[in-house]
Amino acid sequence: MIAGAMEAMNALNEQKNSDVWTEGYWILLSILEPIVPHICWELSSALFERKNLSPIPLKEEVFSVDSMTLGVAVNGKRRSEIEVGVNDDKDAIIAQAKEAIAKWLEGKTIVKEIVVPKKLVNIVVK
Repeated sequence: MIAGAMEAMNALNEQKNSDVWTEGYWILLSILEPIVPHICWELSSALFERKNLSPIPLKEEVFSVDSMTLGVAVNGKRRSEIEVGVNDDKDAIIAQAKEAIAKWLEGKTIVKEIVVPKKLVNIVVK
C-alpha cells in the first residue's frame, strides 16, 4: 500500500493542475490516515485544516432497499430466482414464483406453498 501511495504522490508532484493536486492529496491523506496517523494529522492540518479527516455523515436513504431476490424451489430443489418488492404480500410473491417455475408445475398438483421471508419460496407438488 505504501508503494502505491508513493507512486501516486510522485504522479501528483508532476501535475500542473492545482485542482488535481489538491484532490489527490486529499484522498491520499484520507487513505493513509489509519497507517500513519501522526503524519497525516500534521499534513492535513497544514493543507486542509483537518477537514478531510472529519467523519462523513451517512445518508440513510442510500442504504434502503426497494427490492430483494428470493430463490424459488420446487419440492426443495432450487429452480429459479425472482425479484420482489420489500413490501410485497405473500400472495403476490407466490404468484410471481409460480410464473418463474411454470414449466416445473405443468401437469402437477400443488400441495403446499411455503414462503420463508427474505429467503425463498418453496412449492411442494405431487
